[in-house]
Amino acid sequence: MQGYAQQATVRGTVLGPDEEPLIGVNVILENTSGGPMVGTITDLDGTYEIKAKKGDVIVFTFIGFKPQRMEVGNSSIIDLTLEEDSMELGKVVVVGYGSQKKESVVGAISTIGSADIVRSPTANLTTGLAGKLPGLTVMLKDGELGSENVQTLIRGQATINNSSPLILVDGVEREISTLDPYDVESVSVLKDASATAVFGVRGANGVILITTKKGLAGEAQITGNLNYSLQSITRVPQPMGAVDYMNTRNAVIEQHNQFTGGNTPPAFSEEVFDAYANGYLPDYYVDRNFYEELMYDYVPMMKANVNVRGGTEKTKYFTSVGYMRQGGPFKTERWDEYNYDNEQRLDRFNYRANIDMQINKGLRGWLNLSGYLQDKNDPIIFGASNDAATTGSFYYLQMAAYADIPAISYPDLNSDGEVVSVPGADRTPYGNLNRTGYRTSTDNTLNTTLGLEQDLDFITKGLSARVMASYDSRASHIRGFNRTYQTYIGELDTSGAQDSLYYLPGAGNDTELNSILTQSFYTNFDLQASLNYQRKFNDHNVTGQFLYLQSQKVINIQVPYNYVGLVGRVTYAYRNRYLSEFNFGMNGSEQFAPGNRFGFFPSFSLGWVASEEDFLKDSQFIDFLKFRGSFGLVGNDKISNTRFIYVDDWTQGSGGYFAGLGGMPGLPAPVYQNSVPNANVSWEVSNKANLGVEVNFLDGFELDMDVFYEKRSSILITNSNIPTYVFGQLSLAPTNNGVMTNKGIEASLGYTNHFPSGFTLSSRLSTSFARNKVISINEASLGDDYAYPIRQEGFRRGTMWGYNALGYFQDQTEIDEWADQTTLGGEVFPGDLKYEDVNGDGLVDPRDQVPMQSPNVPEFNYSASMNASYKGVDFSVLFHGVSNYGFNVTGRGVEDWNGNAFNSYKNYFEHHKGAWTEEKVANGEEIIYPRMHVDGVSVSKQPSNYWIQDLWYIRLRNVELGYTLPESLLSRLRIDNLRVYFNGANVGLWDNMKYKVMDPEVSNSLSHPIFATYNLGLNITL
Repeated sequence: MQGYAQQATVRGTVLGPDEEPLIGVNVILENTSGGPMVGTITDLDGTYEIKAKKGDVIVFTFIGFKPQRMEVGNSSIIDLTLEEDSMELGKVVVVGYGSQKKESVVGAISTIGSADIVRSPTANLTTGLAGKLPGLTVMLKDGELGSENVQTLIRGQATINNSSPLILVDGVEREISTLDPYDVESVSVLKDASATAVFGVRGANGVILITTKKGLAGEAQITGNLNYSLQSITRVPQPMGAVDYMNTRNAVIEQHNQFTGGNTPPAFSEEVFDAYANGYLPDYYVDRNFYEELMYDYVPMMKANVNVRGGTEKTKYFTSVGYMRQGGPFKTERWDEYNYDNEQRLDRFNYRANIDMQINKGLRGWLNLSGYLQDKNDPIIFGASNDAATTGSFYYLQMAAYADIPAISYPDLNSDGEVVSVPGADRTPYGNLNRTGYRTSTDNTLNTTLGLEQDLDFITKGLSARVMASYDSRASHIRGFNRTYQTYIGELDTSGAQDSLYYLPGAGNDTELNSILTQSFYTNFDLQASLNYQRKFNDHNVTGQFLYLQSQKVINIQVPYNYVGLVGRVTYAYRNRYLSEFNFGMNGSEQFAPGNRFGFFPSFSLGWVASEEDFLKDSQFIDFLKFRGSFGLVGNDKISNTRFIYVDDWTQGSGGYFAGLGGMPGLPAPVYQNSVPNANVSWEVSNKANLGVEVNFLDGFELDMDVFYEKRSSILITNSNIPTYVFGQLSLAPTNNGVMTNKGIEASLGYTNHFPSGFTLSSRLSTSFARNKVISINEASLGDDYAYPIRQEGFRRGTMWGYNALGYFQDQTEIDEWADQTTLGGEVFPGDLKYEDVNGDGLVDPRDQVPMQSPNVPEFNYSASMNASYKGVDFSVLFHGVSNYGFNVTGRGVEDWNGNAFNSYKNYFEHHKGAWTEEKVANGEEIIYPRMHVDGVSVSKQPSNYWIQDLWYIRLRNVELGYTLPESLLSRLRIDNLRVYFNGANVGLWDNMKYKVMDPEVSNSLSHPIFATYNLGLNITL
């Protein structure tokens, strides 16, 4: 050890995790004065020399490794080992039933690490993945607490059946929505045949692999995370206030009278307007907004996690406990008479213990225990038969009531605590929330995995055997308490000197709480046993795997779901330059007939690391360049909600040809064949091809690009073109005759730089495009008089159909000269939408419908992210958007009336102020809505490109600002790390929706709202 007072030579050796020297590591003095940069690189032995003085900070950076800062002290020798960056080139990528070095992977795989995962302060892990992985589409369709409806797709859709990917957690099929993000090490998305063929009949829709954290050798590290969030609803319809509503209603009636010569009086007199202007009898002349009155502006969510990670070379452990409480947006009140708890909330407790043991020199074992306890509380409407409704249907009905009922309808609750309604209505929004009862749902889940791996070097070097058994169980207990309630009708007494309000009993009656209990259970046993081989012979790297697996899933009293399979993989690399891989999966299940239960799914892939060639090794521009390609077969057995299609299905009843026979005296109900069995039913077969390139260039840039093509055949379809009962049974068996194609491109451009000043910057732009086409589904022609007699074959899955709207009719002459639209329902007036007569027969009817521009699943996904840090301050942002996406923007909250009318009133919304009128046309005002009809019946409400928009939206998915306290301060407190941060999820939204009445991601104004989240967090490590 040498000491010195002024500038001297500092030298040392830089090693990688395998204790091998790293060549070309950047060794740079941190520059805070703005002067010239001083630095060097490590030589062939991983050594370096640099001039520095005590107190200087040396920054070591190398592609594929985490940067490291070392302060020069009293020693002139600084040796260190760089840690691989989990998101960079040196990463070990999780693949099907194993792992590989990223540089040797020839499959299409995208991966993110824990830092990106915990950056999203969402209640559901799946929704936090949106925009972070190229090729993965994540859309939240319903935000109900604990029961979110998340649509997850990999590279779009290639089947008319189930398109959801296979999801594995630590190698076992498990749910991920309830996982604690702080327990997750990485998420990988497997997309092409090379990556998914090993999953056989389960891999055609792609695979998501979740890997949880493991222990590390070293002193125990205790980490705590505390987050407090406020969540706000992103978007709901905006109904008119009472005065605007009355003015609009009167104007619609007046407009109707002008065009029809009618004399319908105004719905609201001047006296009513005066009553509102003077605030007269506010309990009678009410002005309601149910969205504002019965929903919170902000609801809290709290999440906490404590984990301990450490161990020795013999035993390593990671343990974690987490807790989350999430509030719901619906305002509820305790009713003193019953004092039951109908608050909307979710409580979840997660736990995990992952233990790895080196039992002896050649034997390794591991035990993983995890699970969660969840309590969910909901206000709930029950059906008239006292059967428990689903919570989803409750919130649907509640949102429908908010949209249907106009601002003037009734006060909902009077000063005596009585629920006020209108004649004949036994339900009100307030009463639904607070007088119908409540529902509690409890879930208890336990997941266990036990594994052993034996080194078999005594047989041949590189050989090992591995066995893993898992048993998962979940018990659900749902208890509902329902009741009905008495409503009252407000009546106005005008007999006195002043008007007064009194109440009479209306519909409904008060009943006691009635208890309803529902229970369910689920178990899954999974067994995997494999032989693995990995060995290097000079310039040759060879790996191999042969694996047997079986699983049995039991759901309540259903027949168990059984799955058995074999997996094989062989890889070969020459000088880490020329790569090849062969995979296969051979598996099947009892879903198919004996003799037709197993399929064989092979894949082949090749790779060329061109940067290892002599002509590129010394390139100053290209640091790494790899070309890869793959082709193979993968299957999909999620083809129908009906099991055992190969088995006869008979039923007893009196339908169809047998109508009435069951009621004849002395005769039982007839027995007939419900459907014909299909003994040849099979899985879908996906032929997948992929070409990709990965390039790192200019010491910080990274480009990944893939093009892919898939042909999905043997898609299970129904024979809908054959009439029911034509062969004496209810329906014919579905057959594997469907064919679809899917093709697209993915690209991702990233940049990372660690500047000498200590400033770190990384950014990434990603995009993906996937377009499918239905080739064959046994579709029957609608007839030659249809403009498009075929509506599915030749078009994209999810293509919507409607009329081609060409604007508004401006006068009666234009209507008279146009094709007849009255067959669409209602009388046609100026201001109604004008549709193209596509087939030219003089009528506008369903024969004239045309394909809309975009399908109901986005074809384009794109994202832009940036992360920066400097001297303890860090900032990150992620924008994510979709386009080539459409849905029918209509229904409740959009149309001037749709659904049930209350007391003959129909609701209006803010955008209806822009509806067509002669006055607006004459004044040149913008028209954003067709003419409104007095009875709500209009030809304008047909599906058309006026309502089915070609949409795009961009979300600010994540934004985060954090500060890490300096080590000099924390060391005095014996704290390793302390960081405070503020982050948000879904806090910005830009879109081209014509009416901002619903979230474009949800695409339904009646779904449970989704949230924007604003979160304050603390991370501390001891």
